[in-house]
Amino acid sequence: MKEVITFEVNANQSQLIQDFLKSKKIDYQLTPKVDIFANYDQAINNSKRDQELRLWDNVDLDENLNNDGE
Repeated sequence: MKEVITFEVNANQSQLIQDFLKSKKIDYQLTPKVDIFANYDQAINNSKRDQELRLWDNVDLDENLNNDGE
């Protein structure tokens, strides 16, 4: 059975860990750091813009209804 272990270390520590794993003949895999919140601000802004667009669509609809006398 395999287990996934995540370390967040600086470059010096990374090399020490890699050397240790190699010395113990342990297979390991390095993956690049992934910032899961990298686009969070952009997503929030897009969500707010979408809400505003829906509000404007509703305003246009309300104005049309008011012009029709409803």
